[in-house]
Amino acid sequence: MNKILATVVAVTFSAVSSFAFAEAIEISTGETIGPEDGGATQDCVLLGEQVRVSLSSDVVAAFECEEVNNAIDIGTCHEAGQRATRTITCENFSGDPADPVWNVSTCTTAGEDVTVELSYTGYAASSTGGSVQQAPLEGNCTIDNLGAIEIFN
Repeated sequence: MNKILATVVAVTFSAVSSFAFAEAIEISTGETIGPEDGGATQDCVLLGEQVRVSLSSDVVAAFECEEVNNAIDIGTCHEAGQRATRTITCENFSGDPADPVWNVSTCTTAGEDVTVELSYTGYAASSTGGSVQQAPLEGNCTIDNLGAIEIFN
C-alpha cells in the first residue's frame, strides 16, 4: 500500500506544464512517466522530469495526463482487493465546485458520506487538488474497470 500511495503522490504532485490524453493509460513497474524527449516510457509533458513507477505485486495502475485541464490523474487497485459494502466520503477530484468530478457517482456534496453496496475499490488522485480517495470499481481490479472510474472520464 505504501508503494501505491508513494507512486500516486509522486506522479500527482509533479505537474509543471501541460499535455492531454483521452483515456487512462496502463502503467507497470519499471516504466517511466515524463517528457517524451527525456526518454520516458509514457509521455506526459506536465512533468518536468521522469518519474519511475514502482508498484507492489498484483497492483494495477493507470494515469491520464490532461493538457487542456493541466491535470495528471492516477488510479490504482489490487487484484486481490477487498469486496465489501463500505462508507466512502465524497471528494471532488476536479477541485472546481462548478464542475465537480466525484469519486462516487452518487455524490453531490464534498464531505458527504455515501454507502457503496458490495463493490470492489480502487484509489485515485488528481493534481488538481484533494487527496487520494476511494473510488468504487464496476467489477474486479482490471485496467478496464480502473479506467472506467469517474476521474478518467
